[in-house]
Amino acid sequence: MFTSYVFFEGESLFSFFFRKQLVCGDLDFSNLISPLGRLYIRPIALIGRRGYLGNVRDSELLSLLEQNEIIRKRTTLFSDPTHHLGTIKRYFYHHDFPNNFGIDRDGTKELAYCSACIKENIYRSGMGYFKYEWLKGGRCTQHKTSLLLVSRSTRAKTVEALTAVISGRVPEGSVKNVAQDITATSVPLARRQGCMSRMDYFHSFVSKDSPVRMTRCLARDFYLWIKSNIDKVDDDIARKLRFANKDRFLLSFRNFRHQYEKLGYGRLACFFFIFLETNDPDLRKFLDEVSKEIDVFFGVYSPRSLSEKMLKSNRYNCSLCPRADWSKSCPASQTIIRRRAYYPVVAGYGRDMRVIIEDGFRLLTPETVAFYISKYPESRCLIYDKNTTPYPERFLGWSESCSSEFVDENFHIDIPLLSVTKQSK
Repeated sequence: MFTSYVFFEGESLFSFFFRKQLVCGDLDFSNLISPLGRLYIRPIALIGRRGYLGNVRDSELLSLLEQNEIIRKRTTLFSDPTHHLGTIKRYFYHHDFPNNFGIDRDGTKELAYCSACIKENIYRSGMGYFKYEWLKGGRCTQHKTSLLLVSRSTRAKTVEALTAVISGRVPEGSVKNVAQDITATSVPLARRQGCMSRMDYFHSFVSKDSPVRMTRCLARDFYLWIKSNIDKVDDDIARKLRFANKDRFLLSFRNFRHQYEKLGYGRLACFFFIFLETNDPDLRKFLDEVSKEIDVFFGVYSPRSLSEKMLKSNRYNCSLCPRADWSKSCPASQTIIRRRAYYPVVAGYGRDMRVIIEDGFRLLTPETVAFYISKYPESRCLIYDKNTTPYPERFLGWSESCSSEFVDENFHIDIPLLSVTKQSK
């Protein structure tokens, strides 16, 4: 069984590139094999030859990277689902995204394979391929036999041997009893939680798998929920939070006041999992009443080739995100709206035009416009709907960019205009 028509179950990234380049008749294998004839464990696409990848979907490339242990798809409480796009760019499209270049190919390995697996693959699918596990050790886990090792001194000779292997032939000089992979690095055992510092302990919850994924606006709401439910913290929970007792915890918590960013995502995640483990009904009520599940779409070239689910606060309209730093880093606000507007936002019409800011509103005057343009450097220009009279239902806001490439035809982008009559045109 294959995972898809693009690559085979257990196939190495090296094998995927090698097969693609053979089919396209590309004889340059410098991206896969070193000058001394050894295979790169983590190869990259051939520069300037994106065509041989065909119409491979981002989801398939992501699965291939996951299969090769280059990435680990996981859902943590505050993880960004678009994080792995950078890895896809680095391995497959680094020539289009030069800032993502700089791949650690993780060493090299001599050609090793299981002849029984190759024969079975040819019988079932008409072609042989190389498994990722063969780059990690000296035995085939399926047939419980030692791999065959083929040693070559040049890139061209290794290509000949590789072509012979996937054709079902055994290259001359193949030997058994492959030694363990000398490129493998030992991973130190993680410190037990009891030996961690308090901050390291909090940070460990940031990387813990979570049933939900929160946006930054919901993280702030969660902090406010913690403040309103602080009486739930008893000595037992305080000790789980690495405090001697409830009183010591409360003293530390109050020092942060309303600055939830300084509280840190690690401590917020620690709170979340503690209340989750106790099956706290108020936590479930909070998530049901305050949050909203949305689909976040993203991709390398197609903005909707991948999607993940996130929970956002239902108290905020993403197009009027109250925090520029939230909307810049929030994948939800990047995808569920066409244009993001920053504070200040202009609402009303005629003499009732107001500049709405985070803590209230101000009259629309040349001075207020000049002040907020300087205060909010993200502001480029005013954005307004030219088919609707400006009114509270249709907000005017500072757009992220004045590029017409991303603007819907019903919207008009212009430099800041202070005259209401001109804005309404």
